[in-house]
Amino acid sequence: MTRTVRWVLGIGAVVVVLAVGVVVLLPRSDDSSPPTATNTSAVDPLQKQVNAPTGTPKITTRTPFDAQGAPTEGWEVDDKTGSGAIDCSYDEASPSATTDNILACSPSAAAADSCVAVANKPAALCLIDPFSTRLTRYATSTVRTTGVRAPQAPTPIGLILDDGTTCRLRNGGSWSIQAANPDYIGYYFCRGTGFQAIWGPPDGPAIAQQPDGWTVQFGSDRGPLTKHRVTEAVYVAIQR
Repeated sequence: MTRTVRWVLGIGAVVVVLAVGVVVLLPRSDDSSPPTATNTSAVDPLQKQVNAPTGTPKITTRTPFDAQGAPTEGWEVDDKTGSGAIDCSYDEASPSATTDNILACSPSAAAADSCVAVANKPAALCLIDPFSTRLTRYATSTVRTTGVRAPQAPTPIGLILDDGTTCRLRNGGSWSIQAANPDYIGYYFCRGTGFQAIWGPPDGPAIAQQPDGWTVQFGSDRGPLTKHRVTEAVYVAIQR
């Protein structure tokens, strides 16, 4: 069964861990940091940021793990190696990766779409919540450790909207139809009261990218959607 089919049939429990899905920009680079990085923030002591032009979102790259699958400074680990194993054997990179060998693993309920294999162990270290400083270590049934290239146009794993709402990339799951736009699908699950998401046409884009800024259609599965500006987009990289 292909990864695409599993995306559609993903387990609805992924919503609990705030998983969602989209396709957007960011020129691919073999360098783990975006150009002209600025000072780090209190949320992630190792994140690298780019100050974008007025109106466009700030680009943040999280670097929570190294190439050996060890957490970097400032990150804590939730060890779930005693629970069910994840499968990282697919030749598929994380959709949010800006460096090679960050893996997309299954099942979707694990929200394990940004993981690095742990060296010499049947385990992988995964970024589940891009807005925290905690990682999850899963046992792995099978794993591909090298040769997985980062996407040329990575997708943000997290978005922050103009009202402060944080949204996490979808990674499968069964979602309701958006009542006002029944042909739309959900791309990001957003924290807030009740079910809230970023929606868009099935063939995208979920994020409208214009020279003066990025915007999204935000709301619940009921009622109309409202346009919001994206103020920050978060990607993931291996620390070099």
